Amino acid sequence: IDEHTRHYNRQMVGSVQHVLIDAVSHKNDRQVQGKTDNNRVVHIPVDGEPDALIGRMCDVLITEATNFSFRQDVTIA
Repeated sequence: IDEHTRHYNRQMVGSVQHVLIDAVSHKNDRQVQGKTDNNRVVHIPVDGEPDALIGRMCDVLITEATNFSFRQDVTIA
């Protein structure tokens, strides 16, 4: 299952995903986390106040995949 998950996650790198921001990251208070339409976790760095983004939807470009989550560098909208 882990290999299947890694393969699927790697295929999403370079794609734009619609993400619901649901929390400030518990590992880094300069990041928020959200979930894609298919319930994958995405970690998003922020410059401003992270709490202001919670509950918002945004499109993000997935730039890196781990076994259980994604990272992005560019917010599209």
